Amino acid sequence: MAREFSGIRAAFWAYDLLWGIFTPLLRLNHRLADGFRERIGTSVPPPASLWIQAASVGEAYLAQELMKRLDPGPTPLRILLTTNTRQGLDIHRETLCLASTASNLRIGIGYFPFDRPKIMRRIVNRVRPEVTVFLETEIWPGLLRELRRSGSRTMVVNGRISSRSFHRYRLWPTLWRQVSPHEVLAVSKADADRFRQLFPDAGVGVMPNIKFDRLDPPPPETAPASRHAIQPPPGTPFVILGSVRKREEDDVAAIIARILSGTHQPVIGLFPRHLHRIGPWQARLNRLGVHWVLRSDAGEHTPEMTPGGTVVLWDVIGELSAAYGLAHAAFVGGSLAPLGGQNFIEAIRCGVIPVIGPSWEDFSWVGEGLFERGLARIATDWRAAADLLIRDLDHPPSRSRVLAMARDYFSSRKGGAAEACRRIIACLQNRQPAYPKIDPAKQ
Repeated sequence: MAREFSGIRAAFWAYDLLWGIFTPLLRLNHRLADGFRERIGTSVPPPASLWIQAASVGEAYLAQELMKRLDPGPTPLRILLTTNTRQGLDIHRETLCLASTASNLRIGIGYFPFDRPKIMRRIVNRVRPEVTVFLETEIWPGLLRELRRSGSRTMVVNGRISSRSFHRYRLWPTLWRQVSPHEVLAVSKADADRFRQLFPDAGVGVMPNIKFDRLDPPPPETAPASRHAIQPPPGTPFVILGSVRKREEDDVAAIIARILSGTHQPVIGLFPRHLHRIGPWQARLNRLGVHWVLRSDAGEHTPEMTPGGTVVLWDVIGELSAAYGLAHAAFVGGSLAPLGGQNFIEAIRCGVIPVIGPSWEDFSWVGEGLFERGLARIATDWRAAADLLIRDLDHPPSRSRVLAMARDYFSSRKGGAAEACRRIIACLQNRQPAYPKIDPAKQ
């Protein structure tokens, strides 16, 4: 490890002190109280050659894709999968079951420790990983420092870093250079450029996004679970307003009013992103004079078909994907307010072309080509979104054509998990960087 400057040593001393002061208070947080002994390093995981850190659900699914493809050869490989959240740990348990038949993988799972340097020193001395992989944007200075000291190779895989986060990290470039990972596999050239500036001593390359490996359209014969619970009369279209966030409720209410003022009179499935917004939506729809039913009531107490002009207020979780499978048109929220967007790809996977607002940066990894091919549309405001939805009701896109286009788009971008596994195995076998250090001047 390069010699640390006195300012860096002082910074880590203060960092450790702050963790020591605030760690007891973190136990009061119900999310962090779960697995607290692991988080503070009292319960230490067993040794592992490969340590993979996945922050939460999304990253844990990426780790699962890696485990499906990782082949270390005849010698068993000990792997530690960690996460920050209970939901991520549940995904790791699924991965454990999936990998149980792979005799050459020995997988342990647990919570990621707090990044206090004193804790991380104890954990690293116990686990002693040869290679440590951070998925997406996991930059923990305490752990990176101890891994550097121990001689572990460190990699960022499926790396992405937003412009806002990058400028925040750049406030102290010397610190990040001291704890730099050895390699970064970024999901785009823009992300690679940011990582290269942040970690100039790292080998940086670009890889396909592992998320594409998970994007297979469902088979046409898949029967949506909601088909028998919510069924518009023949000839009555079905519109989905999915994953609606609180800050855009005024705009979405305006979309509902505009659609219902037209000639189609569809059934509208309204899916608030958080179920505690059901009550406020009931009051809002009453003020608008819009007829509505709860999904739970409609499923149990309304055997007849749901009449056109009705808003079905979805108070049942887990049915949005099935509802997309019935929709003639769909809007996906988190996008009319500056919230980064919600998962509009699920609508495409079910054969419907979604309308989203201008905020979708959290899903920018899908690429502009998705919009260029017409697999999704961006509306500048609620009026434009409503007009696009009405246009889809006038001329519904062919579901089979959308599925074929989606399959072609996603399939051509697969291979990220296999590429990452090749890099990880090369690093384990050779203990050498899988990517050479790149001179930006030669790019």
